[in-house]
Parts: sequence; structure tokens; C-alpha cells
Amino acid sequence: MQTNFLTLILYLALMSSAIADQRELSFRIQGGSEIPMNIDFYKNGQFHNNEYDVSWNYTVCENSKRYKCIVTSTPFLVFSVPKIPLSKGDKWEFSGYRFEVLSENGGAGEKLYFIESKATDDLKRKLTGSKSSFSLQRTVFLYSLAEGLVSFNKYFDSATESWTIIKP
Repeated sequence: MQTNFLTLILYLALMSSAIADQRELSFRIQGGSEIPMNIDFYKNGQFHNNEYDVSWNYTVCENSKRYKCIVTSTPFLVFSVPKIPLSKGDKWEFSGYRFEVLSENGGAGEKLYFIESKATDDLKRKLTGSKSSFSLQRTVFLYSLAEGLVSFNKYFDSATESWTIIKP
């Protein structure tokens, strides 16, 4: 009986560490508009809002030859940047969004870019055609060559959300 009990305890301990590994934090974003919130992005490819018991999926383009990116299974966050030197005015399309470098700041050691994204007309039709209340006008990202994505502001018809990336 004691052996079965010890086996059960060992099994539960191993399972809890496996679950903890699946929920290892990759990064967190903090912000919002009226009610500040955290959204945790886990290494297992899921992200979770601390206000709701719902998880969604995301992908990071680590092996892409053309882009660095993050794409979520919702229109909440889609970001991409080409793996070539950027300049003010550069434009590209990725996953239903048009991106443009609005400005660049800093010297050779630390370049910062403000990058705007807007949904393409095709994506807007898909999102609003399904009785959605999609009202996102644009998103402006702050991207650093050294640190990656630093923050972003989402501009809706009647509100603005500001989000900051926090790495563990």
C-alpha cells in the first residue's frame, strides 16, 4: 500500500512539473484601455488573458527566411518585420495587414522604428462580414533592433489601447 502511495505522489509531482513546463512564460504584455490587464504568452504557443478563462494560439516566425513575426489566432496581434535593413517609408504586407515604417530613431548601436499596420481591405471584409464588431483602425508598434518588439498602441473607432512587452 505504501509503495502505491509513493508511486502516486511521484506521478503527481512529475505531472505538475510537465504542466508547469508547458505553461512556461515566453513574454507578457501589459496594458489595455480603461481596465489594465496582463496577457501571458507561453512557450507552448498559447496566450491567456488574466481577466478571462480562455486561451488562444499564437506563432512566432523563428525559422522564416523573410520575416520576424508573431501571429495570433485572433486579429488581436499580428506583427512582422522583414529581416533586411529598414528605412522610413518601407512597406510590406503580411497575414492580411499592410505595414509601413513611419520613422526611425537612434544611432548605429540602437535603432528604434515606429511601424504602422492596417488591415487590408480583404481582411476588413472578412472580419466585418461575419457580424463582427471589428473597429481597429491601425496599430503602431515600437520595434528595436536590439530588443525586438517593445510596445504597441491599437487605435479603434472610439478608444486607444497601449501595450508594453515584458520579457521574463
